[in-house]
Amino acid sequence: MSTKIIIITGLAATGKSWLANIITEFTSLPLITKDDLKIELFSSLGTKDRAWDRSLGITALNLQRLILEKMLEKRVSIIVESNYLDQYDGDRFRSLAKSFDVEFLQIVLGTNGETLIERYTKRALRGEKHPFFNEQNNIEEFRERLRPGFVDPMDLPGKVIKVDTTDFAKVNIQELKKKIALFLKSDKYDNAIINI
Repeated sequence: MSTKIIIITGLAATGKSWLANIITEFTSLPLITKDDLKIELFSSLGTKDRAWDRSLGITALNLQRLILEKMLEKRVSIIVESNYLDQYDGDRFRSLAKSFDVEFLQIVLGTNGETLIERYTKRALRGEKHPFFNEQNNIEEFRERLRPGFVDPMDLPGKVIKVDTTDFAKVNIQELKKKIALFLKSDKYDNAIINI
């Protein structure tokens, strides 16, 4: 059976961390998030400016890929979480598919742009994320990035589940768990997009 990679992605403030924690609890699979790695880098190397922040973000993704490769070498299925975009991250995952017997399930979170901008702004002003992220100073920069609400999934083989997080209480977690359980048990999963 193929090793499974569950990819949780979406724009900032779509609920990626929230859902990743639910899924890792449900599946008992290890979870590697870009933000966790970035916090460790900030802790060791300090903070500077936005260019430094972006550089540490790229380094965190490179570390995430290295850890992912080590897990795949041992045929350990895994969950990864970040704000992946095909133009920046797709080749990383496509190269894994060439090197390992792996199957992907992308879970793409999103909502309408105005809801997302409002959610991000409130989170930033309340300082809900680690202080290293300095979100309160990035609100204007992120406004246009968040306006689309959803991102396209990466161009990878496998299934895609789109989750509307406009109202977290209305996300059908039980249905999502069923889809994930089927993915983890299957030998080959057909390509399709499912909306939840």
